[in-house]
Amino acid sequence: MKTLLIDIETSPVEGYWWYGMREVNPIKIKQHSRILSYAWRWFDDENIGCASQRMYPTYRTDKVNNKALVEDLVELYSEADLVVGHNLVAFDDRVANKGVLLNNLTPPPRHRVIDTLRVARTLFRLDSNKLDDLAALLGIGRKLPHVGFPMWEGCMEGDKKSWDMMEKYNKHDIHLLDGVYRRFKPWLDRPKLKRIR
Repeated sequence: MKTLLIDIETSPVEGYWWYGMREVNPIKIKQHSRILSYAWRWFDDENIGCASQRMYPTYRTDKVNNKALVEDLVELYSEADLVVGHNLVAFDDRVANKGVLLNNLTPPPRHRVIDTLRVARTLFRLDSNKLDDLAALLGIGRKLPHVGFPMWEGCMEGDKKSWDMMEKYNKHDIHLLDGVYRRFKPWLDRPKLKRIR
């Protein structure tokens, strides 16, 4: 079984609000959220890959168009029998699906998923289920420190240092995800018991 570990980074939604922090719904969305980058590793392969918008020729003239980036993501998903991610079901998979839909691409074949966030919530009573906290608790490491939102803002504006940091941050998350998944895997590999009537 070919297992893909994936982590997707997105841009924020840009828009207008009448009353700032008190207003929940925007009156106008200027720019919808989109995939900025994603990192991946095939399980039991040492190499961690990363693709970002800036790596594609279209980025020079159009900083919003991510079609080529999403096409390559579809290829990755198409090769996988099993996809692993943290908050995969509620976030990464849906973000990938949105990118496929908006770029009018053919969706990849269906795949099995393991969401390490759901595993943490279902099998254990941990004090925090965040990837950063899980990885720290299990002795794997911590997320890379960064400047916060300015990193995302810098990427949207085409700043090289921000992109360098984003790609490094994205890849490091895969290192943490891989470690957490390996610790969870023995719990997932246990055979299921037959139902007692």
